[in-house]
Amino acid sequence: MFKHILLPTDGSDISLRGVQLGIELARSCGARVYALHVIPPFHTFTYVAEMLAATEATYMEGAVERAEHYVADVRDLAAKAGVASDGGHVVSDVPSDWIVHEAQRHQCDLIVMA
Repeated sequence: MFKHILLPTDGSDISLRGVQLGIELARSCGARVYALHVIPPFHTFTYVAEMLAATEATYMEGAVERAEHYVADVRDLAAKAGVASDGGHVVSDVPSDWIVHEAQRHQCDLIVMA
């Protein structure tokens, strides 16, 4: 069946529901998981609240910290379920492109997301 499942996450409750489903599926078929968070790049004009009061450096520092936290949360859930995991983050304005790119790069045969 499936051997490597990509689990994109943005840290939201609904995203974590998708992560939990993906981990359960991985556990049931002996697969491993890869957690991915896509960080939106800093823009001078934006609708993202974190960018409005930040400089690019402070925004990126916080965004990377949040990304690492989101990925660590997925890895913790996977470990509790006995599922091997890894994870990372990328910076992009087009998350869907990077989700597909990372699935191919890590040879994932399934993407589970909310």
